[in-house]
Amino acid sequence: MNTIDILQNVGNGILSQANKHQLVALQFAAQGFSKLADKYQSHAEEERDFAKQVFNRILDLGGNISYQSQEAFEVPTTALEWLRQDLEISKNGLKDLSPLIKAVSEDFVTYDLLKEYY
Repeated sequence: MNTIDILQNVGNGILSQANKHQLVALQFAAQGFSKLADKYQSHAEEERDFAKQVFNRILDLGGNISYQSQEAFEVPTTALEWLRQDLEISKNGLKDLSPLIKAVSEDFVTYDLLKEYY
């Protein structure tokens, strides 16, 4: 997998996670958990900003960016259910990101970008 493909997958994964966090924020707000809603709204915004950096790096490398379809996501109805699910997503995501960082280690700009996200 080349650097642009890696970045494309990472960028789209981050967008997917941002969308999930946006929906979870809405769910928490509707349930009256305003602090959790604000936290996940902030996460969604941070992730979109980071995805923008990733997609800009693809463009810097001369690649084309694309939006990949996302898997369906059922929004958990309780905060505890979501926090458990979010923890698992984070653990698996970090495990998956580590080999990608190693794969781009010769490209210092991309390496630093992915390391920052990691």
